[in-house]
Amino acid sequence: MKLIDYYPQLQKLHTLIRLGQTGTPKQFAQKLNISRAELYMIIDELRELDIPVQYSKKYNTFYYEKEINLGAKFTFGNNDLLINN
Repeated sequence: MKLIDYYPQLQKLHTLIRLGQTGTPKQFAQKLNISRAELYMIIDELRELDIPVQYSKKYNTFYYEKEINLGAKFTFGNNDLLINN
């Protein structure tokens, strides 16, 4: 799996994590319109990129252990498109 395949979900994932509004893993996957297994694949890939995503059972939400800015860079020939969130 490539994270770019899930870019639309990544934007929403990032926003919901930042706001502390993910809900349980099942609810979070439903909000992203993906399976729970796909959610955990994305989270595993984010962790491999040293993005510290954790889950709080106390608050029923995923969270970042430190502030994270999500961005992407797309290159088309000699032109770059930067997207930051």
